[in-house]
Amino acid sequence: MITGTTSRQATRKTKAASKTDRRIVLDVSALLAWLFHEKGAEVVESLLSHAVIPLPNLAEVLVTAAAREIRMSSEALRECIIAYGVKVEPPAIGDELRAAELIADTRARRVELGGTLSLGDGLCIAVAERLKLPVASGDQLWSQLTLKVAFHFFR
Repeated sequence: MITGTTSRQATRKTKAASKTDRRIVLDVSALLAWLFHEKGAEVVESLLSHAVIPLPNLAEVLVTAAAREIRMSSEALRECIIAYGVKVEPPAIGDELRAAELIADTRARRVELGGTLSLGDGLCIAVAERLKLPVASGDQLWSQLTLKVAFHFFR
Protein backbone atom coordinates (compact mmCIF):
# COMPACT_ATOMS: atom_id res chain seq x y z
CA MET A 1 0.00 0.00 0.00
CA ILE A 2 1.30 3.41 -0.85
CA THR A 3 0.47 5.27 2.35
CA GLY A 4 3.60 5.80 4.41
CA THR A 5 5.95 4.06 1.99
CA THR A 6 8.74 5.98 0.35
CA SER A 7 10.19 5.33 -3.05
CA ARG A 8 13.45 4.35 -1.33
CA GLN A 9 11.63 1.68 0.75
CA ALA A 10 9.95 0.34 -2.37
CA THR A 11 13.32 0.14 -4.14
CA ARG A 12 14.77 -1.86 -1.24
CA LYS A 13 11.85 -4.30 -1.44
CA THR A 14 12.49 -4.72 -5.15
CA LYS A 15 16.21 -5.37 -4.67
CA ALA A 16 15.42 -7.91 -1.95
CA ALA A 17 13.38 -10.01 -4.36
CA SER A 18 15.34 -12.73 -6.10
CA LYS A 19 15.78 -12.30 -9.84
CA THR A 20 14.77 -15.93 -10.26
CA ASP A 21 11.41 -15.49 -8.55
CA ARG A 22 8.44 -16.42 -10.72
CA ARG A 23 6.43 -13.47 -11.97
CA ILE A 24 2.64 -13.11 -11.92
CA VAL A 25 0.42 -10.87 -14.03
CA LEU A 26 -1.92 -8.61 -12.06
CA ASP A 27 -5.13 -7.13 -13.36
CA VAL A 28 -6.55 -3.69 -12.59
CA SER A 29 -8.58 -4.91 -9.60
CA ALA A 30 -5.43 -6.15 -7.90
CA LEU A 31 -3.56 -2.86 -8.03
CA LEU A 32 -6.69 -0.91 -7.08
CA ALA A 33 -7.27 -3.17 -4.07
CA TRP A 34 -3.70 -2.47 -2.98
CA LEU A 35 -3.92 1.28 -3.59
CA PHE A 36 -7.21 1.71 -1.74
CA HIS A 37 -6.63 -0.80 1.08
CA GLU A 38 -9.44 -3.07 -0.08
CA LYS A 39 -9.90 -6.75 0.68
CA GLY A 40 -6.86 -8.68 -0.56
CA ALA A 41 -4.50 -5.66 -0.43
CA GLU A 42 -1.97 -7.54 1.71
CA VAL A 43 -1.89 -10.44 -0.73
CA VAL A 44 -1.35 -8.07 -3.65
CA GLU A 45 1.41 -6.20 -1.79
CA SER A 46 3.26 -9.48 -1.31
CA LEU A 47 3.15 -10.03 -5.09
CA LEU A 48 4.28 -6.60 -6.26
CA SER A 49 8.00 -7.32 -6.50
CA HIS A 50 7.14 -10.27 -8.79
CA ALA A 51 4.30 -8.60 -10.68
CA VAL A 52 3.71 -7.73 -14.30
CA ILE A 53 0.92 -5.41 -15.40
CA PRO A 54 -0.04 -4.91 -19.03
CA LEU A 55 0.38 -1.29 -20.14
CA PRO A 56 -3.34 -0.74 -20.91
CA ASN A 57 -4.21 -2.06 -17.45
CA LEU A 58 -1.76 0.35 -15.84
CA ALA A 59 -3.44 3.20 -17.73
CA GLU A 60 -6.80 2.07 -16.32
CA VAL A 61 -5.33 2.01 -12.79
CA LEU A 62 -4.05 5.57 -13.23
CA VAL A 63 -7.38 6.84 -14.59
CA THR A 64 -9.36 5.15 -11.83
CA ALA A 65 -7.00 6.38 -9.12
CA ALA A 66 -7.33 9.95 -10.40
CA ALA A 67 -11.12 9.64 -10.48
CA ARG A 68 -11.06 8.39 -6.90
CA GLU A 69 -8.90 11.39 -6.00
CA ILE A 70 -5.71 9.67 -4.93
CA ARG A 71 -3.31 12.31 -3.63
CA MET A 72 -0.54 12.03 -6.22
CA SER A 73 -0.12 12.68 -9.90
CA SER A 74 -0.50 9.86 -12.38
CA GLU A 75 3.21 10.11 -13.16
CA ALA A 76 4.16 9.86 -9.46
CA LEU A 77 1.80 6.92 -8.99
CA ARG A 78 3.24 5.11 -12.02
CA GLU A 79 6.77 5.63 -10.69
CA CYS A 80 5.76 4.38 -7.24
CA ILE A 81 4.22 1.22 -8.73
CA ILE A 82 7.36 0.61 -10.79
CA ALA A 83 9.56 1.24 -7.73
CA TYR A 84 7.82 -1.69 -6.01
CA GLY A 85 9.19 -3.90 -8.78
CA VAL A 86 6.13 -4.12 -10.99
CA LYS A 87 7.14 -4.69 -14.61
CA VAL A 88 5.00 -2.95 -17.23
CA GLU A 89 4.42 -5.10 -20.30
CA PRO A 90 3.18 -3.59 -23.57
CA PRO A 91 0.72 -5.62 -25.61
CA ALA A 92 2.17 -7.51 -28.56
CA ILE A 93 0.74 -8.37 -31.95
CA GLY A 94 -1.56 -11.34 -31.39
CA ASP A 95 -2.67 -10.31 -27.89
CA GLU A 96 -5.63 -8.48 -29.44
CA LEU A 97 -6.78 -11.70 -31.14
CA ARG A 98 -6.75 -13.72 -27.92
CA ALA A 99 -8.42 -10.87 -26.03
CA ALA A 100 -11.17 -10.69 -28.67
CA GLU A 101 -11.66 -14.46 -28.48
CA LEU A 102 -11.99 -14.39 -24.67
CA ILE A 103 -14.37 -11.43 -24.71
CA ALA A 104 -16.56 -12.99 -27.42
CA ASP A 105 -16.72 -16.22 -25.41
CA THR A 106 -17.88 -14.41 -22.27
CA ARG A 107 -20.43 -12.38 -24.22
CA ALA A 108 -21.87 -15.58 -25.68
CA ARG A 109 -22.05 -17.07 -22.16
CA ARG A 110 -23.07 -13.84 -20.34
CA VAL A 111 -26.07 -15.37 -18.54
CA GLU A 112 -24.22 -18.54 -17.54
CA LEU A 113 -21.15 -16.62 -16.31
CA GLY A 114 -23.02 -13.72 -14.75
CA GLY A 115 -20.99 -11.14 -16.66
CA THR A 116 -18.42 -10.56 -19.35
CA LEU A 117 -14.78 -9.60 -19.62
CA SER A 118 -13.83 -6.01 -20.33
CA LEU A 119 -11.27 -5.15 -22.99
CA GLY A 120 -8.70 -4.63 -20.22
CA ASP A 121 -9.51 -8.03 -18.71
CA GLY A 122 -9.15 -9.75 -22.07
CA LEU A 123 -5.80 -8.07 -22.74
CA CYS A 124 -4.55 -8.89 -19.25
CA ILE A 125 -5.28 -12.58 -19.76
CA ALA A 126 -3.83 -12.52 -23.29
CA VAL A 127 -0.57 -10.99 -22.03
CA ALA A 128 -0.37 -13.52 -19.19
CA GLU A 129 -0.88 -16.37 -21.64
CA ARG A 130 1.74 -15.00 -24.05
CA LEU A 131 4.24 -14.69 -21.21
CA LYS A 132 3.17 -18.09 -19.84
CA LEU A 133 2.69 -16.56 -16.39
CA PRO A 134 -0.09 -17.06 -13.85
CA VAL A 135 -2.63 -14.26 -13.57
CA ALA A 136 -4.30 -12.78 -10.47
CA SER A 137 -7.61 -10.96 -10.33
CA GLY A 138 -10.33 -10.12 -7.86
CA ASP A 139 -12.96 -11.13 -10.43
CA GLN A 140 -14.35 -14.61 -9.76
CA LEU A 141 -15.69 -14.78 -13.33
CA TRP A 142 -12.15 -15.55 -14.49
CA SER A 143 -12.22 -18.84 -12.57
CA GLN A 144 -15.00 -20.04 -14.90
CA LEU A 145 -12.94 -19.52 -18.05
CA THR A 146 -10.65 -21.95 -19.81
CA LEU A 147 -7.33 -20.19 -19.55
CA LYS A 148 -3.92 -21.35 -20.77
CA VAL A 149 -2.32 -20.23 -17.47
CA ALA A 150 -3.10 -20.60 -13.77
CA PHE A 151 -5.62 -18.17 -12.27
CA HIS A 152 -5.33 -16.89 -8.70
CA PHE A 153 -8.17 -15.12 -6.92
CA PHE A 154 -6.51 -12.68 -4.51
CA ARG A 155 -9.45 -11.61 -2.29
